[in-house]
Amino acid sequence: MKAWKLGPDGYVLQFMVAGPAARPFSRQLSAGDQLEQEARLRQAVVRPQPLRQSAVVRLNRNAPNGCPWRLWVSSQDIFVDLSAFYSTPQTVALDMATSLIMPQAGRLLVRLYSYMAVSLYVNGKLAGSIDRPVYKPIHHVDLELNLNRGPNLLLFICQNLGVRDTRNLLALKVLGDGEPLRVALPDLSIQDQVWSDLALLDQIELSGDTLIFPEAAEQLRQQSMLHVLCPYPSPDYEQRSQLPEILTPGPQLRLSIPEIFPRAMVEISRHNYALRRTLEISSHIQPVRLPQEDGPLHGDLARIAAVASLDREEFGFSVMNILARRLLGQSDPQDQERMLEDFRLIEQRVDCADFLICGYIRYQRLFTLPPTAAARLRQVLLDFRYWMDQPGSDGMCFWSENHALMFYSCALFAGERYPDDYFSRAGLRGRELAQAARAKVEDWLRDCLTCGFEEFLSSVYMCVTLAALLNLVDFADQNLADMAETLCDRMLRQLAWQTFDGSVIAPMGRVYRDALYPFSSGSQSILHVIDPTLPYAYGEGWLVYLASSRYQLPAELAKQMATPADLSYNSGNAQIRLRKTRNYCLTSVQIPKTPPERVWNPDRQAIARDPAGPAATKAMNERFHGTSCFQPGGFGYQQQLWYAALSAEALIFVNHPGTTSELSDMRPGYWFGNGQLPAIRQTACLLGAIYQIDSSYPVQFTHVYAPLARFDQVRQQPHWLFFQKKQGYLALWCSGDLLPEQNLLYDCEFRVWGANQAYLVYVSDQEHYPGLPAFIQSCLALAPQYDVTCSRLTAGDFELTYERGHDQTQYIP
Repeated sequence: MKAWKLGPDGYVLQFMVAGPAARPFSRQLSAGDQLEQEARLRQAVVRPQPLRQSAVVRLNRNAPNGCPWRLWVSSQDIFVDLSAFYSTPQTVALDMATSLIMPQAGRLLVRLYSYMAVSLYVNGKLAGSIDRPVYKPIHHVDLELNLNRGPNLLLFICQNLGVRDTRNLLALKVLGDGEPLRVALPDLSIQDQVWSDLALLDQIELSGDTLIFPEAAEQLRQQSMLHVLCPYPSPDYEQRSQLPEILTPGPQLRLSIPEIFPRAMVEISRHNYALRRTLEISSHIQPVRLPQEDGPLHGDLARIAAVASLDREEFGFSVMNILARRLLGQSDPQDQERMLEDFRLIEQRVDCADFLICGYIRYQRLFTLPPTAAARLRQVLLDFRYWMDQPGSDGMCFWSENHALMFYSCALFAGERYPDDYFSRAGLRGRELAQAARAKVEDWLRDCLTCGFEEFLSSVYMCVTLAALLNLVDFADQNLADMAETLCDRMLRQLAWQTFDGSVIAPMGRVYRDALYPFSSGSQSILHVIDPTLPYAYGEGWLVYLASSRYQLPAELAKQMATPADLSYNSGNAQIRLRKTRNYCLTSVQIPKTPPERVWNPDRQAIARDPAGPAATKAMNERFHGTSCFQPGGFGYQQQLWYAALSAEALIFVNHPGTTSELSDMRPGYWFGNGQLPAIRQTACLLGAIYQIDSSYPVQFTHVYAPLARFDQVRQQPHWLFFQKKQGYLALWCSGDLLPEQNLLYDCEFRVWGANQAYLVYVSDQEHYPGLPAFIQSCLALAPQYDVTCSRLTAGDFELTYERGHDQTQYIP
């Protein structure tokens, strides 16, 4: 029988899984602090497990949770990762199983990682457990397993609370020497075939936009068992049903992927299972440049109007698309039904329901709703839960910077709209609700004017916050409108300063995988309005607010975007450095910042007075969505810490991933955010970073994003990477070995294994060096060294010492 060795760092990589099975969960546990309530709910979903649990693990047969067993096999991903986003609270039941084959009976020390509650059974007997789910950081327990000679069935019974981004994730690591050990599927009837299929998928290569298959694929091709699925990219929820293009490699076992498709999924389909490998064709993801239009916002409105309903995966959000069509005088007979579906989602209180309300507030101010829709909207707004201290159990996020302003302002405008009506969950008449909400809006605005944005420069959330601010600019009283307008100006000026080569290149308080492609991010849609010659991005449709607002963009933004800059400024508790010339951009947050004092601290007295007020909300956001008071060694979330760029496409950065799969929904992800934060210091054209990863953290590598094909020249020497793009130069040095990794992306990644590593980055241009060889010599002359005994990085006059910080904010039970 063919069997697998342990994966990197001793992890078991091959499992069978059943589920996750999700069922609606409602438990009235009242708490003004929503995070406290969710912690209680996580405890409430866990049911006691027996001391013995038997299971027959066979492909497509039902597991103890009632779901059929299926495959979860990998050659690289250390996690069984079925993380998902749940818009409403759910109980989650997930079963997993694997088989460990021992040459002799004995004891095996393992480490079990999970965010879920897990009961581990070995050959039917309970061997250990993680007793309760958590949001972050990941929990682990070390267990000693008594194993028999030959196959041993390991069964994992997992329980979790599904609410928003939920970590249905588990890893099993063998501690010590696992060389004699082998891993197999519990269903041995399919073991050899799955082993061969996985090996074949691993041998597929990508060259440019061409897939190259091994010779072993020919038999599968002839039997019509090998296909390539290419999904059509679209922001439209109503296009989700469009089937992917199905391609088949020819006899030469090569297949060129058409330019329209950014991803290709290679699938081996057998009668009882299918295995897939996804590859991203990076060369197909390029800046989109549009022909000149008469007024960019008119063209933007037309593109938003052409989308029936924004894709939110589980459902669509239609309000911005409907509003765009109404602004253009277009009529779609399906729009009233789409409105009613939006209202149903508001009534259901799905996460981001406040986005929908914000849009319909604008619609009501600009246009008249049809009578049926108007009556229905009034009904759902009167019954809505506008804050976490109001009755109800749901999965809405109230506390992030953008959501807090959305909820406050929605309550303000809804109360003003229906001043004499009774809002049942608030227990207030409309005018009373509006008065209370206005105070919260004002507190939010004053705090942001004083301290800056916590979600600073976010390619996603700046668009959302801008929309909420524009509602205040257009519809609030003059005092609030003036403060909101000042914040709009400040936000756009910061984005303009951080624009290099036509895209925002910036550290960010929160980001997603669009960190790889700044030219296609949400903030790019705003830049295109400022300067229509720049690349365009759809940006989810938030531009409908700008297109229908009285707000005027500051006149100097286009000039700022093109002007060199050497800046240091604060936003929230983050200290941001920017060095931008015509030929390069180096930008980062300083960790720790200097001086180290926080710009703001949680106001304990204000929190005690109002546990659900703005001060408590801001402290809650720091805990959940990640602090901006960065400390070396602290747990990260979605923060982008630095970039070095020679163009909007030719850029690099380093992060410590929170997962080992690019397809994961984890936060932090593979390329965005950091599992643990480094020390970072930037001085003009030099940047140093030191990562020290706890031995108990499951991911023990950092990695470099470096899309080689987007540079004009690339050179590699031991510990060094050198790049040229047009007239700019860029160098990266690492104390560890830079090992190329081919994963979802090809020729874009270098992994560096080891828990204690230092990086140095240097940027320059042809104004200082006549060619790349001269630049390389100057880099080598810096002679960077990292002394692990004292955690000090030196390079010429540059020095950075790692001193671990103490941050207790990033723990969410």
